[in-house]
Amino acid sequence: MAPSGKTVPAKSSSSAAAPSGRPYATSGAELNRPYVPGESAAEQKQAAESWRWILMAALAVAVVLGYTKVWPAAQEFLYRPSPARDYLLPPSPEPLYVIAGVGVGWFWILFIAAPVVAAVLAALWWAMLSWSNHRARSGHIGQVRPGQHWTGEQYPTVPLILAGAAVLLAASGVLLRWAAPSATHLPGRLLVVAVLVTAAFGFWQYARWAYARGLVTRQINKITFLISPALGWPDLRAGRVRVERCAHPRGKPAFPKVIKLLYGQHPRSVGEELTAEIAAVLHEVTRRTYVFEHDPLARALTATETVVVEEDVVVDAESVLAPLVASWFDAAAQIASVTVDKPAPVLDSAVSTVAHGEGTMNPQLDMDDELAARSASTGNDAIAARIREFTVGFAYNLKVSSAFRRGAIEGMVSDSLGGSWEAEWSMASRRVRFVRSPGLPTMVDPPLDFPDVTRASVRSLYKNTVIPFGIDAYGNVVGWDFKQSPHFLIAGATSTGKTSVLMTIATQCARRGFNVVWVDPKGFDSPGMRSWPNVSLVTAGTDEDGLVGHTAALRLIADTMTDRLSQVKINPNRADDFDPIIVITDEFSNLAVALGQFYKTYKTSKERGEPPTATDIGILLRTARAVGIHMALGIQRPDTMFIAGEARDNTALRVAMGRLRSKDAAIMMFNDAVAGTRLQPGIKGRGTVQLPDGSFREMQAFYTPRVPATEEQDAALTDHERAILTELQNVDSFWPRRVVDSALRGYDPEDDEQEMSFKMIRESPVVLASDRPDLDPLHPSYVRPMMALRRPTMDDEHGDTSEDLPATHPSPATGPDGAAKPAPFNEAVDGFDDEYLPTVDDEYGPPIPVSANELQHGDLVNIGDIDGVMDWKYVHAEPYLTDDVDGGDRLVIPYRDLDDGRHAGDIDVDPYEVMQARQLHMH
Repeated sequence: MAPSGKTVPAKSSSSAAAPSGRPYATSGAELNRPYVPGESAAEQKQAAESWRWILMAALAVAVVLGYTKVWPAAQEFLYRPSPARDYLLPPSPEPLYVIAGVGVGWFWILFIAAPVVAAVLAALWWAMLSWSNHRARSGHIGQVRPGQHWTGEQYPTVPLILAGAAVLLAASGVLLRWAAPSATHLPGRLLVVAVLVTAAFGFWQYARWAYARGLVTRQINKITFLISPALGWPDLRAGRVRVERCAHPRGKPAFPKVIKLLYGQHPRSVGEELTAEIAAVLHEVTRRTYVFEHDPLARALTATETVVVEEDVVVDAESVLAPLVASWFDAAAQIASVTVDKPAPVLDSAVSTVAHGEGTMNPQLDMDDELAARSASTGNDAIAARIREFTVGFAYNLKVSSAFRRGAIEGMVSDSLGGSWEAEWSMASRRVRFVRSPGLPTMVDPPLDFPDVTRASVRSLYKNTVIPFGIDAYGNVVGWDFKQSPHFLIAGATSTGKTSVLMTIATQCARRGFNVVWVDPKGFDSPGMRSWPNVSLVTAGTDEDGLVGHTAALRLIADTMTDRLSQVKINPNRADDFDPIIVITDEFSNLAVALGQFYKTYKTSKERGEPPTATDIGILLRTARAVGIHMALGIQRPDTMFIAGEARDNTALRVAMGRLRSKDAAIMMFNDAVAGTRLQPGIKGRGTVQLPDGSFREMQAFYTPRVPATEEQDAALTDHERAILTELQNVDSFWPRRVVDSALRGYDPEDDEQEMSFKMIRESPVVLASDRPDLDPLHPSYVRPMMALRRPTMDDEHGDTSEDLPATHPSPATGPDGAAKPAPFNEAVDGFDDEYLPTVDDEYGPPIPVSANELQHGDLVNIGDIDGVMDWKYVHAEPYLTDDVDGGDRLVIPYRDLDDGRHAGDIDVDPYEVMQARQLHMH
């Protein structure tokens, strides 16, 4: 890589034609040369060959000088007597023979010739290392290619050991020569031997020290290589990471105690991320933990090794698990193995006592000790949190006899140890292995990586797109694949994140250019979606105008499906050639009940059977997927009375938000008694997904903010939420907005000349919003619908501060100006005569299906329904929850006879069981 900030000079035409990549090395000399950016292959080869001639010329000069200068001086030294020659060489007429070792003893070879050779070899080796280290510090070997090792700065370990050996041998020779007279006696010989042994031991320690310093230097080279980019250096140079002090622990390898790191960037860019990265590299190389001091004036970081103290575990994991395992299984269960994570390290500075002045202890410590003594959490909770997995051997009995009971044990493991656990059961071996699954985040942003969307690419995107809506514990994205699951069923109680998932589905589909239709009985989350790109139709609310909109929207989708099927019948090739339509429906059970009541209100004598809207929904769930129409249904409880079995089978992708409280709910949702019952409660957006292959997975749903409909809602968004919505909205709108022209607009039920039927309501036209701005809530000329009859509410006695109240027809009890109209003295009050006694049919509405947990004091409930015979009872007290033998929830409903108030009793049912009930008109 070329250093940043430098410009490579332009080459001539001949060099410009050379290949840009560096060829392989042609000689060993080229491997030691730095890579200069801009060299051509010819220049590199010429430079490599020129070094050969330079080395040959230098060798020739050395030979000439040795023959003319060095050899005469050596002859004069050897053949002329002198004190130095007499000490080094014994008397001999041929000194060259003495040097060659001919005719001399072992003393001369070992204590004179060997030290000289070692010293000369050490000096030459040291000189070579000094030149190599100079090149490393100046950056001449800073450019390395893939697969090439960067040598860096090398410590002269071998030269130091050779020099030490030379000194040891020479000193030993001097000692033996000058101590020869005293060695004739035994004490003198023992003293000489002791001195020689001490010198040998000192040399051994010296050699170990030199080797340790070489090991530290290699560690520094590796640290320099790994963190130079993080320190802001574009090239590799030795000396930027320096050792200030080394540590030599006994029996362990040496390591740098204090390291000084020079950086090349601005001091303001040095923060926690950089120091964390450097600390990770230092720990990887040295296996030590360091703390940092920053000197911004010198642009240096000083890393000092610190001691890591591990917290002592008072009670081991097995002693914590033993009583829990006995309660989950029985006393015969045995713990086969336990795996525990290491405790979090604590720096030695963190365990020191904090003092506020001399002799004054911190009073906060005493307060913390007192709080710890009163707390329910102890050290056992910390140990339980570190348990990663364990295996239990059990005896086969009723507690493990069924999948539901084994699922209950898994749920107790999650409740006791916290987190989510996966179990591997082996009934043949009578063993079970519990593994803690990786934790899930509590808030995950939706993916904002989208392909380029055009009108022509919508159909191709639809064929190859999976709509993401969450992630699992291992980071895998969970999505809706239209090919594997035609429709999407999501169930969950209030405030579990169900609507947020539907919002994610709607915005992700709209961002990819799909046509989205939102049917919202609540009317709370949909107003902002009216202006969202590619959301063509939004119907909201359970008032008459909203119910007309839902009915017309479902009829329009059903008609679209019928028309597309007719086109496929004529041309089968068009089966995969339709624009996708995604229908989002929240609170589907409320929608079905409200449409059923709406149908009963406006149906005529000629209209019989189930509501046409129920037929439309059933047909859509069964056959719409073949022509590119898909539905995402949100429901609090997936009851078969709302979604029939055949249509239910087409929702292969199912999600249960929150924890399922009973096996009946799990069977109803997943056809499995355990799935979804072990989820950690209280986490919004956490759920269980059943994939099309039948497997179950815990997931965390993406959080998509609710689209604001007013300026106040938009101002309440955070900058992060606003950025998410901005990116999701960054797409062209290909589908025109539509509105419903309600047949009830202008209808007066007191006018006998006006006719109305549910068929006319269902046929309410769906028109373009641009053609009818008076029906568009986003247009200034929008005209609010007038309800045929407004019922009294709790807000009637309070003054409403809003200026835009919808116009309503006056009720029989009010005058034209809305004031209360006094009743005449002799006329009927509230439509009844004075002597009139109301009957059950007058006080209660028709039988309707309701969930058992929706029953309240004063309702009538059918507890019989055997062979078509109903047995109505009066609920004389509020129903309440209790536990069954398996730990599940049961709802107890107190009742008594309707006529005489006798024969009081109660029944216990599942809280989500659908029952026939009649409610008071006031309810």
